[in-house]
Amino acid sequence: MRSPQAAVAVAMFVTLAGTIAVAAQELKLRTIQGTVVDEANRAVASAVVYLRDDRTNSVRTYITNSSGHYRFNWLGEYDDYELEAQANKFHSHRHTISQWDTRRDFVIDLKLDKKQG
Repeated sequence: MRSPQAAVAVAMFVTLAGTIAVAAQELKLRTIQGTVVDEANRAVASAVVYLRDDRTNSVRTYITNSSGHYRFNWLGEYDDYELEAQANKFHSHRHTISQWDTRRDFVIDLKLDKKQG
């Protein structure tokens, strides 16, 4: 026979689990991913990709894998971001991701060009 305290604990756990599941569905997180390529469209391994949050001015970095791929997860829905890549003496153009763009998944390939002196 179970105690009343155990029954209450089980009921609270079920309620909490349901609340968390609903909150996770309502949370609209975004992902940005892509490939860094050179001027000849070849993948660039070990390039550094910078993602700056315009609201907090915080910067996240990602070093591309051997296929030139990068990925940023768990990005806020209501934030604007700037994205760019750099490797040796090359850098990409800056891309802006707006909070008004309702997509959740972005695929942005970054092409490296020579730095201007």
